[in-house]
Amino acid sequence: MKEEEKKYWALAKNAEESRILHCTNEEMHERHMFVWSSLSCRYETKEELIAGQGIPEKPCVECGQVFGTHYYEPVKQRLLENNICHTCDFWRSKLEIRNNPSSVRIKGTHYIIAPDNPNRNAFRGFGGAEFNIRFNDGRLVTTHNLWCQGDIPKRFRERLPDNATFVEVRHTERDKILEKLIPNAKSDDTAE
Repeated sequence: MKEEEKKYWALAKNAEESRILHCTNEEMHERHMFVWSSLSCRYETKEELIAGQGIPEKPCVECGQVFGTHYYEPVKQRLLENNICHTCDFWRSKLEIRNNPSSVRIKGTHYIIAPDNPNRNAFRGFGGAEFNIRFNDGRLVTTHNLWCQGDIPKRFRERLPDNATFVEVRHTERDKILEKLIPNAKSDDTAE
């Protein structure tokens, strides 16, 4: 008869939940590969896991999930003071800037407009692609430096509602280059 494999403790997380696991190495590997996006170190006891990952007694006040506070200061202190997980802390920071003119929310995704840099070799959001954005207040902004923060979790969408739409760009980068080389030239995919 095969000897029973030792079980370990770990904190696992995916986009929907976090959970304390008590299972074998093989079970952890299977769960990590197919279910969990992150997995803590393995611990011999639950108490060691709680101490090692800095897991507070109460779950996150926003999402209700178990979370670790094994981050550098000042993040660790902010998580502990607010009893909030890192993901919810990130989205709370977006609440703080929701009225900033550079904060963009389109179809449940959060973006930030960074200052355009005329240096074509500069590192820019979306590789410097042009975006035209119409805000609900009527502003039309064109940017070559748009950064995506990701899909807004459902629990934050009511507090971070869409505030803009993308406006179709009439000229592609290729059209601009062609126009410089051959006046009045247009590519086939240009919207009229």
